[in-house]
Amino acid sequence: MLNKQEFSDITFMVDDKPFYGHKIIISQLSEKFKAMFAEDSSGSGLPSQSGFIESKSNTIKINNMSYPIFQQIMSYLYSG
Repeated sequence: MLNKQEFSDITFMVDDKPFYGHKIIISQLSEKFKAMFAEDSSGSGLPSQSGFIESKSNTIKINNMSYPIFQQIMSYLYSG
């Protein structure tokens, strides 16, 4: 499931290469990603009060990190 486009709902662009993820998995394992992805609890689909643009975007650009390092971080999150 790690970095598989099928059924992914979030794409991280790292070093101009896509890395595919699943918000439900990532947000359950990382409080920072959970806050980034959170939408308004009213069910309106609006961004949360945190104001993170990631809450309404399906593509996130990751700067200042190499693709192999990002891949290791995601591997750690997915494997627990």
